Amino acid sequence: MSGRRRADARGTRAAGRPRSEPAQARLATAAPRALAALAVLAAVTTLLPLVEGPGWFVDAVVVVVLVGLAGAALDALTPSVALRAAGQLLVAVCTLTALYLPGSAVLGVLPGPDAVDAVARLLEDGRAVIRTSLPPVPDPAGLRLVVVGATAAVAVAVDLLAVRLRRAALAGLPLLAVVVAAGALLRGGLPPVLFVVAVLPYLLLLRADSRWATPRWGRTATRWRRGGGPVARGDGTWGAVAVVVAAALAAALVVPAVGPWQGTGLLALQGVGGGSTGDGSGTGRVDPLLDLAQDLDERSDAAALTYRLADGAPATEPLRLVTVDAFDGEMWRPREEDAAAVPLDRGGVLPEPIGLDVDAALAAGTAEQQELSVSVEGLRQEYLPAPYPATSVDVGDGWLVRPGTLDLVGEGPTTTTEGQTYRVDALRLAPREEDLVGGSAVPPTVRTTWTELPDDLPPQIADLAAEVAGDGVPLQQATRLQAFFRDDGGFSYSEEAPGGTGAGSVAAFLDRRSGYCVHFASAMALMARSLGLPARVSVGFLPGQRQADGSYVVRFSDAHAWPEVYVAGTGWLRFEPTPGVRTGEAPPWTGVAAADAAVAAQQEDAQEPQPAPAPTPAPSATGASPAPTQGAGSSGSSTGTGADARRALLPVAVGVAVVVLLLSPAGLAALLRRRRWRRAGRAAEGGDPAALVDRAEDDLRRGLVDLGSSPPVGATPRSEEARLLALVAGGQHPLPGRGRDSGGRHHGGGGDDLPARVGRLRADQEAARYALVPTGAGVRRPSGGTTAWSRPQVEGEVEGEVGSPAASRGYRDDVDAVLAAVAATTSRRRRWRARWLPLARLRGGR
Repeated sequence: MSGRRRADARGTRAAGRPRSEPAQARLATAAPRALAALAVLAAVTTLLPLVEGPGWFVDAVVVVVLVGLAGAALDALTPSVALRAAGQLLVAVCTLTALYLPGSAVLGVLPGPDAVDAVARLLEDGRAVIRTSLPPVPDPAGLRLVVVGATAAVAVAVDLLAVRLRRAALAGLPLLAVVVAAGALLRGGLPPVLFVVAVLPYLLLLRADSRWATPRWGRTATRWRRGGGPVARGDGTWGAVAVVVAAALAAALVVPAVGPWQGTGLLALQGVGGGSTGDGSGTGRVDPLLDLAQDLDERSDAAALTYRLADGAPATEPLRLVTVDAFDGEMWRPREEDAAAVPLDRGGVLPEPIGLDVDAALAAGTAEQQELSVSVEGLRQEYLPAPYPATSVDVGDGWLVRPGTLDLVGEGPTTTTEGQTYRVDALRLAPREEDLVGGSAVPPTVRTTWTELPDDLPPQIADLAAEVAGDGVPLQQATRLQAFFRDDGGFSYSEEAPGGTGAGSVAAFLDRRSGYCVHFASAMALMARSLGLPARVSVGFLPGQRQADGSYVVRFSDAHAWPEVYVAGTGWLRFEPTPGVRTGEAPPWTGVAAADAAVAAQQEDAQEPQPAPAPTPAPSATGASPAPTQGAGSSGSSTGTGADARRALLPVAVGVAVVVLLLSPAGLAALLRRRRWRRAGRAAEGGDPAALVDRAEDDLRRGLVDLGSSPPVGATPRSEEARLLALVAGGQHPLPGRGRDSGGRHHGGGGDDLPARVGRLRADQEAARYALVPTGAGVRRPSGGTTAWSRPQVEGEVEGEVGSPAASRGYRDDVDAVLAAVAATTSRRRRWRARWLPLARLRGGR
């Protein structure tokens, strides 16, 4: 009986066991889910040394926590593993949308119709930072989306494997991928302390999984001590964990203190044995990426390197580390296509610099050789400091050269090390101003590559550049830009960023007139590019301080950025817009007065008696045939058709004409264009003389769009004038179509060339935009003064009658001629489409 009661009791407990399974299931998933989230965050901490600032990590914590909470909520709603994973992915996507795509979100969290394009742009920006930057890299929105998005994917995968599928061992694969990626990207490998931080939560996850998995395999065997009494159950996991943690901590403490790992890991974080901060610890590096939005951090006075010139001459040239010549609207970075480095020549001879004939310069005395012996102190840099242009370098293995910029870059993990010595042969340039103003043309590849500007460049940058630089040869324009920053513009040196981000920070700098070297160099380079001058930015060190023994000490506080402008005949020349309080004297070839004098001397030497213009033959009285006149109804009179027949055919003819017109986009566009010009003419006659200017601007824009050469958004009249001239090879050839002679009369021969026509349109647009009201006699300014109207009187136009048909015809002629010149540069297919399917002219609007 007692046996039966015990059996019944066991049966009762067995029967009641299912009622406790939901609670056990919730308890069985709560601990592993928390440990899974902790393991993901621990693995992601290995990426902290790769990215500047903790902001992205805060975003990652938010995403991982929300993914875990979503998993816990979905456990109570559905038993489907697929639905749970899909729900967690949806939560991750909504969180990323709210964080990085608020402008494309519906209700703040749901991806909107523009989300795909926005994500593509951000991902491309993130990939660009990864491809072109070295750790630690900045964290713009694009890079944050890449890193935090990858973290979200790992969090979902780990939760699925470790919690739902109970495969904690497999969950280590995505965690391992994060840790391995961090170790591969970090120079010198992953610090041991970060490895311990990443591994410990995963070991705890394995332990928790083993404890909750044990009941599924049956009762745990109980061992008994010899002599009686049970032994406490356990599988020894905690002991193994303790041994592993102790060994890892010992390695983190001991290994960084000895051997090649000295100065890394936990001791480095405690400030013992060096480090790579450059903040007084004795070692450091210069970030090659120029972030315009950051204030200038306090820089260390520790020595980065020392060097000595073989000839004992004073050091005047900075030591360049890297050229950052691609501006993406946010920051400067090395151009991707120039990032490919090649091994150094066996003798260390470097490629010849672009645009400079070294032998000719040495023979002419405009360059001389200098030899530097360099000894590295605290600099830990992946770039080798050297003056530009260097001609050869004697350094150990592991260094490459980028042919386009002559940057010397370490291969793989190679960096400069303390005590390293190397020798550099370089040129000390001393070009003459007269040589710089009479050089050959700039190679097309140089002009197109180093004049690129972002689409969202604030227009005030180009407008100010045109105002400051004025007309003249490239050297004159570049020297005026430098003088504007150093002397004439009221700029001051400050370690605080002017505000804004990217190109907006440059615009804020030009408005505030205060910043540090990065802002001066960036502003001058962008302004030079807006003028068509090839320009780039270099990062490196100022020459340093001369010591009593003749050597020079370069400190981390000497880190500097400066612009370089390509001048035909000499190549890349350094300019120095940063005020002299920071940089000292500017290069000798950058003086405005010397450049103007050289141009004047060149023009005086080149001045020769001009041949008298050939007389223009008078038009023959019989040479021009009168315009044919249209016969009025001749066919109708010869047929003898009656009036009734004509009245019957008239509606049919009108209907056919209407159908043909509706089926002909070209005909409809012509009618719309004619109507727009009529409206503009009537508005001009009614007291709005700028209406014709607006009509010409709109008509030209529509025609350019149809030809596939639409003006950039926010283009100014001057920038559009320069773009059109460059588009048709400088406008050196006469344009087809009718022209206008000196008296304003239209004729069918050659006529005005492109610069004259585009210049008239540009001047009229500026007058209309800036409240200069055109009249027949001039332009009426708000202040009451007048200036000559750019368009001369045309035939049939009387003074003050700017809305006359003759004035309207003059504008249309200029627009047609410019479009004809642009059409000549396009393909036949594009011209055919613009003529017979002018979609832009068919659109609504003025």
